Amino acid sequence: IRAEDVPHLQTMLANFQRWRELIARCEDLSIKLADPLLGSQPDEPPVTTEAMWESMFAQLVAYKAKHAHCNVPFRSKEYARLGLWVYGQRQNYRRKRTNRLTPERQKRLEDVGILWRPVEARWERRFAQLLIFYKRHGHCDVPTRASKHDQLRRWLGTQRHAYRSKNLTPERASRLTALGFVLE
Repeated sequence: IRAEDVPHLQTMLANFQRWRELIARCEDLSIKLADPLLGSQPDEPPVTTEAMWESMFAQLVAYKAKHAHCNVPFRSKEYARLGLWVYGQRQNYRRKRTNRLTPERQKRLEDVGILWRPVEARWERRFAQLLIFYKRHGHCDVPTRASKHDQLRRWLGTQRHAYRSKNLTPERASRLTALGFVLE
């Protein structure tokens, strides 16, 4: 059977390949994550979970000092381990796993500036930009020609697309239309 002869087979094969690469990458990372637990010398005691958490937290603080935010990309080679750890902390927060993310740890992460729901925070930032644009110009018709508002214009296009595909929440749609933004 040739891939071209079966509808969607090429897409399925490409997805399968991406999954295999992701699994291999995770296996590589888990090996790297497991190594520190053994200690650097055979007679050293294993590193405790608390010590591991503190070490990762210190790395997050250093990352924030360098990049001015805590949104660590877990797909980057340089920060893959830290990105996965931050992702895990967010999952613990969302699933209310207080045995893994104690209230004290949660507060420490919040104090350093972690965003528990970065996608929502990004949406709010763009909405705030739209609000500023609206207050300055009295409308939401962002120019289509190249301008300093290109990112806002693209974001608005994304909101229209999300609305048409029924992926925009009613609350967000209501907030946009309250400013006079046309979603249709």
